[in-house]
This record gives sequence, structure tokens and C-alpha cells, in this order.
Amino acid sequence: MNQRFTYVALLLSIFVLICCTKGIPEQAIEDGIAQQLTREAKTVVSYTVTEQKKALGENGDAWLIHWEGKVKDKQGKVSSRKDSLLFYQTGDGSWVAHTIE
Repeated sequence: MNQRFTYVALLLSIFVLICCTKGIPEQAIEDGIAQQLTREAKTVVSYTVTEQKKALGENGDAWLIHWEGKVKDKQGKVSSRKDSLLFYQTGDGSWVAHTIE
């Protein structure tokens, strides 16, 4: 009986953690910024998310993030950058980032 209670409590905790998590996972943001900069042949040195807003996308919820940080080009020159990305979650739970132009 005690083992069954522990199992149910663990499942409930996982459910609450998943359902109550807000925003975009940090790894998805890092991947989105890296993907954006790779197209420009740049890499991220450091960044900070300055704002994160929930928006309504075509297929449900989307998130708009504004970020700023330091990026490095192919020659090694570091510069400041402010930019935005629009994220939405796919049916399999992964996050997709789109550059806003």
C-alpha cells in the first residue's frame, strides 16, 4: 500500500510540474538563438531574455521572446545584438523558433 501511494504521488508531481511550467524551456531558447545566428554565420557568446510574451498562434499558443546579448562573427569580432524570436510548440512537444523580420 505504501509503495502504491508513493508511485501515485510521484505521477501526480510529474503531472503538476509539466502542466504548471510556463514559458519556453531554456534549452529551446538557446537552440532557437543558435539556429538564428547559424544562418548568419555567427555564434552566440552570451544572451539574456529581456521579455517573454504569450501570443496566439495559428495552431494555438505561441511565445514571443526578445533577447539581447553578444554575438561573434566568422572573423572573431564580438558585437552587441537585440532581436526577437517567435516560438510555437509542435504536436510532439518540441519547440520551433521563427525569426521575425
